[in-house]
Amino acid sequence: MIHFLSGAEWWYGVPVTNIVEGSFIRLAPYIRAGRAVFLIVLKGFAGREPVGAYAMIEPGSAAHRELMVNWAVDMQRGLDYLETRSDVDARKIAFWNDSTWDYGVMFAAIDPRYASVILIGAGLFRFVMALILW
Repeated sequence: MIHFLSGAEWWYGVPVTNIVEGSFIRLAPYIRAGRAVFLIVLKGFAGREPVGAYAMIEPGSAAHRELMVNWAVDMQRGLDYLETRSDVDARKIAFWNDSTWDYGVMFAAIDPRYASVILIGAGLFRFVMALILW
């Protein structure tokens, strides 16, 4: 099972199906090989209003913190749901994140239920990188 979180494309209104089926991410081979792909459409992503409203939210603000908590709860509820399904081995769930700055890293770090984590192009804001390198 792949728990997939797309990148910033969703924040700007690109439909979920375009990312999963028609982009460079190439999830189709995994699906054809028998893997299931599970995704959570977070508030503000394409398909869940208000689309694009959080794309440029100020990191560190109260609104940003509240949004991160809400998104983390949604991601954890997704895992809770997967654990209830008899056709899913909850010990073998991979988290796949395609570049959502540092958000995907955070989701993977706060939930120990992932068997593996795939981060593609996941980065940090420039000022965070400057602090790390300093």
